[in-house]
Amino acid sequence: MSWRVARYSAPTADLILSDLDKLQGKALELDPEGKYKALILVMDLPASCYATMALRELLRVDTSGDHQASQNDYHKTAEEKGQSEAKNETEDKGEKRKMEEEIDGDAKKAKVNE
Repeated sequence: MSWRVARYSAPTADLILSDLDKLQGKALELDPEGKYKALILVMDLPASCYATMALRELLRVDTSGDHQASQNDYHKTAEEKGQSEAKNETEDKGEKRKMEEEIDGDAKKAKVNE
């Protein structure tokens, strides 16, 4: 296993090159004075070994999808996070209302068929 630290400015910046990028001769554009810091790990694992399991053992942190998704907003301001949460709550209420309407409709159909 090898590792390196990279600094970058944009939260969506590419930190490694894809195979296509390498074939096209592209170079990474990292910012040594960037606001963000990343640890890039390179692993050569044998068959049936998974990097997520290795990371879980090394870092002793939750690597579940839900936990990792909660880490994605680190670059947003508190105001942006609040707007995002409000939008999600509105969407959740709409989905709940739609589901309730479908259940009510199914119940009415069942009564009519009886």
